[in-house]
Parts: sequence; C-alpha cells; structure tokens
Amino acid sequence: MSKKDYTRVQYVTQRLRDGFDSIFQGNFRLNQHYHKKEGTIDFNIQGMPNEISITRMGDRSQYDVLHRVETEKGNHFFVYGDPEGTIEGTLSETYNPLKPKRSKTGRISDPESVKIAKSFLKDLRKFL
Repeated sequence: MSKKDYTRVQYVTQRLRDGFDSIFQGNFRLNQHYHKKEGTIDFNIQGMPNEISITRMGDRSQYDVLHRVETEKGNHFFVYGDPEGTIEGTLSETYNPLKPKRSKTGRISDPESVKIAKSFLKDLRKFL
C-alpha cells in the first residue's frame, strides 16, 4: 500500500474496527460498511445500537467523526461529533476531528487504534 492508501477512509475505519475488536475480544458483533468516502462501524452494547460514521475532511490526515447512540427508550444521542453539524443532544463538550498518530510509512499502529476506540467507549459510559 502507498501512503495515499493509508489516508483513505476505508483504511481508517478498518483500523478503528480492529481497535474495537481488540477491546471487545469477540464478545460484541461489529459491522463495518463503506459508501464512497464514508465508513461506518455498527455495534450493540447492552441493547443500545451504536453507529460511528467517519468521513475525510479537507486535510488528508483528519477525519470528521460522528458517534450516534440509540438508548433503550428509542432516543438518539450524539456522543461525539461536531456540535455545529448535529441536532441538539450532542454530549461532547469539545469536538476535535479525528487525527490518528501515524508511523513514518503512514500506518496507524495497533496501540493507536485501541486508544482511539477506548476514547469512544469512555464517552459512551454516560449512557451505561
């Protein structure tokens, strides 16, 4: 793969999915989808469907991420995402685009993908 391939949304989504897979150790079913320049990861935790959408921003190394959770009562909340681009109910107090640390070759390491996945789960604890 070239450095350009490592900036694609498909690669970043796969690495994030690998991070979740490492944390969950097969206890939760993870689904991954791609559509043009957007990737999504879906999973359920304690009966609450989660969807993480990833799109590339103008800068090739930054990604816009939106983490949506459906609670048991059917309400949708945005745990992480751009407050300007979402409905009210965004819980993130500060929004920073996803900018994974990379090696010299442009790859995202296993520890970095786990670190990113853990950051999403930390924000999710408000619902559990």
